[in-house]
Amino acid sequence: MSFGAQTGTVTTEHPNIRVALTTSEPGLASLVLGELGGNVVRHASAPPQSSYFVAVSHQLDSITITVTDWGPGFDRSSVATPTLESARGRGLWLIETLSQQVEFEPVAGGGTSVRAMLAVRYRSSEGREARQGAGCGE
Repeated sequence: MSFGAQTGTVTTEHPNIRVALTTSEPGLASLVLGELGGNVVRHASAPPQSSYFVAVSHQLDSITITVTDWGPGFDRSSVATPTLESARGRGLWLIETLSQQVEFEPVAGGGTSVRAMLAVRYRSSEGREARQGAGCGE
């Protein structure tokens, strides 16, 4: 994962993914993407060399990151909220805390698709207007 300090760009490279995001808070998008991908690798029980799908859409005021795997799937309500004593299990809590909205959907044939929506914050109204004028839709 790399960060372009001058442009606010986050680039993630993985054998199965190459994504570049531009946001005023690239660290949050990078963290959410890393947690989602890490959860697939650790918990989807997919065979070695299998892949997962990452989609990123960028609107004027939000970034939506969707990660889909074809593992056995899971029920979000079966994962407890972590406590201070918990040794693991903070990833989903972190994703849900940093995101405006998170949706979990089963995939036909097995697997899970997780969609996290993050707010894009602008330092000024001029910055937002410039992005809008550059063709970034609502």
